Amino acid sequence: MRPLFTCLFLCLFFSVATAQTTAKKKTTPKKPATTAKKKVTPAQKPVATRPVPARVEAVAPGPVASTLTFPSTDPDNAEAMDETKKQRLYDELHGIKNKPNTPDMGRNKRRSADEVATRADGREAVNASNEAGTYIGVRVGGNYNGFLERLRVPNGVGGFTDLTPDPIYGFHAGVVFQFGRGKVAFQPEINFQQDYMKSGTSTITASSLVVPLLAKFQFGQQGATRFFTNIGPYGAYSLDSSNSESVVVYGGALGLGVGIPVGSGKFTIEVRGYYPLGTTAAGSEFGNIPGKPILGQLSLGYLFPLGSR
Repeated sequence: MRPLFTCLFLCLFFSVATAQTTAKKKTTPKKPATTAKKKVTPAQKPVATRPVPARVEAVAPGPVASTLTFPSTDPDNAEAMDETKKQRLYDELHGIKNKPNTPDMGRNKRRSADEVATRADGREAVNASNEAGTYIGVRVGGNYNGFLERLRVPNGVGGFTDLTPDPIYGFHAGVVFQFGRGKVAFQPEINFQQDYMKSGTSTITASSLVVPLLAKFQFGQQGATRFFTNIGPYGAYSLDSSNSESVVVYGGALGLGVGIPVGSGKFTIEVRGYYPLGTTAAGSEFGNIPGKPILGQLSLGYLFPLGSR
């Protein structure tokens, strides 16, 4: 009996298991079948390309940048070194040679030697304070008359009477013109001159209008203190009303002085001498005026510039 029950139990177990498997298959949805086939692309053959050479940029040969530190970049030394020294130090460290800076001597840009100054480093520096080409000014000062020979006239008894007057200081004042700013300039003047001389107990007064035409030779750099020499002829017209005859004295003048820039013009100090060579007075000979008088002057003046500098 036991084998029979065993056989029936196994049959029942397999029946239940088969029923559960069939129920699961009915409830599970089926996935739609995909008919699209995957497109297969044929493998492309590799294209043979020529290798492109690497482009090399042309680099100008030059010194490698220096890693040195300039003393001028130090805040403590920045004020002690000017721009010229900084540039010179930079050029030396980088092997740069400076070409001499020559002035342009073209027709329209010609510069005179007085306008170009040379600095200590060999470079040129144009003077920023050039003089004007034309001046007008005034001069005033004192006179002193002297005689190289004594004035002696025969007294009629075989002797001579000395008529040489004793000089007394006089004064002069006038207008000065100057044309030119180079080493040579032209300086005409119109001066009023008053001379005093003493003869015995009387005083002799002589007034004249003096017109010198002088060549002025200047030494030094323009815009700075310059020494000069004035030389040329002059003419003096007598203004004495007591003399009915118009007398003109002519001769040569020589002066030495200095011009000092003050403001926009120049302050001048000059020592000048006049030596007469002839006169229109009756009985006089050229180069042999009785007594051989000579006039000395010390004058101060100021020249105002005219036009652009």
